[in-house]
Amino acid sequence: MRLIALLLCSLCLQAQVWTCADNWAPQAQPTSSYMGGMTFDGNRYWVVGDHGMIMSSLDGLQWDRKFTPCFGQLSAIAWNGIRYVAVGAKGLVVTSLDGDHWSVWSSGTNLRLRGVIAAESFFYVFGDDGLLMVSWFGGWLPLNSNTANDLYAAGKFDDRLVMVGSGGTIIYSDNNVDWIVPSVSTGNRLHDVVANGSVLIAVGTQGTIVRSTNLGSSWTVIAQGGINPCSYRVATTLDGDFHIMGNNGCHKTSSDGLSWGAGSAGVTGFSASSETSDGFESIASSVDGRFLSYQQGGLWQEYSSGTRKWLIAIHQDNGVAVAVGFDGEILRSQSSGNWQSATSNTNEHLFDVNRLGGTWIAVGYQSTLLTSPDGTLWSPVAIPGALQFSALATGNGRAIAVARSGEIYYSDDAVLWLPANTSAIVDTMQASIFLPSSQYFVAAGGDGGLYYSDDGTDWDISFDSGDLTMEWIQSLTLHNGNIVGLTSLGTLITSVNGEDWSLLGSVPSWQYLHSRAIGSHNGVLYLLGQYIQPSVITKSGPTPIPDSTTLVFSSLNGSNWKPQPAMIHFDLAYDMEWWGNELITVGLQGSIHRFVSLSDEFSNWAITQQVGDYVAMINRCWQ
Repeated sequence: MRLIALLLCSLCLQAQVWTCADNWAPQAQPTSSYMGGMTFDGNRYWVVGDHGMIMSSLDGLQWDRKFTPCFGQLSAIAWNGIRYVAVGAKGLVVTSLDGDHWSVWSSGTNLRLRGVIAAESFFYVFGDDGLLMVSWFGGWLPLNSNTANDLYAAGKFDDRLVMVGSGGTIIYSDNNVDWIVPSVSTGNRLHDVVANGSVLIAVGTQGTIVRSTNLGSSWTVIAQGGINPCSYRVATTLDGDFHIMGNNGCHKTSSDGLSWGAGSAGVTGFSASSETSDGFESIASSVDGRFLSYQQGGLWQEYSSGTRKWLIAIHQDNGVAVAVGFDGEILRSQSSGNWQSATSNTNEHLFDVNRLGGTWIAVGYQSTLLTSPDGTLWSPVAIPGALQFSALATGNGRAIAVARSGEIYYSDDAVLWLPANTSAIVDTMQASIFLPSSQYFVAAGGDGGLYYSDDGTDWDISFDSGDLTMEWIQSLTLHNGNIVGLTSLGTLITSVNGEDWSLLGSVPSWQYLHSRAIGSHNGVLYLLGQYIQPSVITKSGPTPIPDSTTLVFSSLNGSNWKPQPAMIHFDLAYDMEWWGNELITVGLQGSIHRFVSLSDEFSNWAITQQVGDYVAMINRCWQ
């Protein structure tokens, strides 16, 4: 029920929890998305948040992400010893008996659910407009909360349930049915409530702290307003101290809830507490975390790239991988988790990278063409004009560099580059590839243009693509010995020889899915797609949704697609590459992710939904 924030006190997870008040230690951040509530089931910590995020951890350091059938924002999670229940936007409720397999449970409301608490064998959910319901998971029964204000958090203290919310609202009940509204001398929103014995502390906006010594029957305002007020979340440690945390590293502590001093956690977000059999343990972290792991038939991991610049392309050859991107950014790695910045000697945007023999090649704007013997130190090659190079392909001892405007240069040694005869090319070029079976180079791009060359020097149109598709060809890959092309609108085309083309299929039909890249591994096609939704209607009106969500789909034939464990991350991925049996993606703001397979078959992930049902669920559940 309480927001998790962002510094994890690892010592708090050990027996000597009392030492944590003075020994806060920064830990790896579990996710880049907004984090909502958390709970503890006696064995694992559970966190929920944006995009249907549910994560668990044994120690608060290593986090596994669980697949949920919905991308809606989750606000809170609870466990009653048998079942997990998480709630969120638009009345969303998801439930699980084991924490691994989740399903959507109808709540009968479209109002935002902000919290859930387990009491005895029941679950109580609450949220906007004073909504309060109870369930034994045979249905939901509305309760009269005696308030129309939004309810944000709750706690069970002895046999009393206490809830806090907007406008300084506090309600409590001793029988969980009849709710009493005591008088509180503040109009500020209250976000959290916690107890130490019979003393309750509730905190909220504008540094508000209210205190009760009779389990919530009456309240006294301890603080509100002031200079740089700090009050957002509150917890207690096993030594009995209260801890308040807020924005900008704010941390306050008190032994009695009356006198407050500065704490030492230094977090830059919010805090949360978790109740165990021994009492409360404090966990704190920031709202802006980074994705750590994703467990579902394998392990998604994010690795620090050391840059926030966009990475557009990646290539791996002979145990070395190179990623290139905006502002001349080049990263090199000899192990998938260790990336180091290379010296590119350019500030131009780079859009592709490849290797010819023992020489690495990168291309980009303003006729930028770079070479390197090992991917570490790069040297420019003079190419006339101001071409916008967009793609590279190598094969049969030759490299080609393709420009957006249709020009193509070729080289046999990566040093001397010559212009090819491209008089037949009338389209904007975006992608290129070498087809070993026919020894043909293929280039493709705007308006569905498809061209081929048997040596990279003289180019011919291979297909009047206007008869097939007028869509921009976004990406090319080799699949079972054939070429597969992906358009920006999701049409798939294929060729066995680079000259003759036919429709293969299309990606999942979804108006908000924009195709980004296509790849193949072990006979399985993989799609990187971008979820885009202009806005959603919330209580406060239309709210824009960031267009940086990467989705993953797989298919054996290009027609029947299966969604893979939802989002690999929330930074848009532009390109992918296989490194042995690991899938590496690069993308927005320097993001680098890899999927470590637990088997050789990437298609054996435990997803059973049909794409149509999956998409319908996503559209239904999105916040």
